[in-house]
Amino acid sequence: MLANHNNLATLYRGNAKGEWIPQNDYYPTGVIPAKNVTGYVIGSNGIWFSPAAGLRASVTHMCNYVYMLGNKGVTK
Repeated sequence: MLANHNNLATLYRGNAKGEWIPQNDYYPTGVIPAKNVTGYVIGSNGIWFSPAAGLRASVTHMCNYVYMLGNKGVTK
């Protein structure tokens, strides 16, 4: 749980009317609602429980990624 929800940024998406509609992390009351995971099937939607929008990668792929970060963007 976050110590201070005011440190979050709200994502907005424009619609056809030129209005900006809040998408995620929008808590106008200041209360972050609990997630309802009733009926959740493991593996069906990783975005709820994972960082980076549900990035799914093998250990090998993650090692290559970390190597690239430390090697100025070049992989093996």
